[in-house]
Amino acid sequence: MINLKEANIVTDEVRILESLVRAAILNPAEGVRSKAIKMINTFYNGNIKKGFMGDNQLFLKYQTAGKEPRYIYVCEMPRTYRDKPSNPHNFIT
Repeated sequence: MINLKEANIVTDEVRILESLVRAAILNPAEGVRSKAIKMINTFYNGNIKKGFMGDNQLFLKYQTAGKEPRYIYVCEMPRTYRDKPSNPHNFIT
């Protein structure tokens, strides 16, 4: 498991990734989620295979060709998203 925050790797790229993951999993509008997923795939060359909520946390599954998958902890599951209760939508690319 990769936890970027514990590894003290908090860069603009990490902040952007967190924002995109929140939009891809939590935004109620399918069009917004779809665009966020497309941007994640573009930035990570299609190596992000899945985004999901588990144990009240948001995660990504990262895998390159011929390698074992790695799971990335992104952030805690917020109780609300844009002033509404969070309703997670997992995605598979």
